[in-house]
Amino acid sequence: MIHTIDDGRLKSIVFDFAGVLFHWQPHEMLRRCLPTRAADEASARHWEAQIFQGYVGDWGEFDRGTVATDELVRRIARR
Repeated sequence: MIHTIDDGRLKSIVFDFAGVLFHWQPHEMLRRCLPTRAADEASARHWEAQIFQGYVGDWGEFDRGTVATDELVRRIARR
């Protein structure tokens, strides 16, 4: 998505990386990064749901740029 200002100048460009520019499988990443917590497919899917919340909630806000990384980490840790 490309946003421009009324005079045609470039304001911002938004890239959709996950599933477009690279293979995004968070449950697989969690199995690699958190092997003691996400030891099998079921536990990896559980943590995927807890952290990424189906791309709504905290993660959705982060994805839209309305929550900073530090705040997202605090929210996930709190959950």
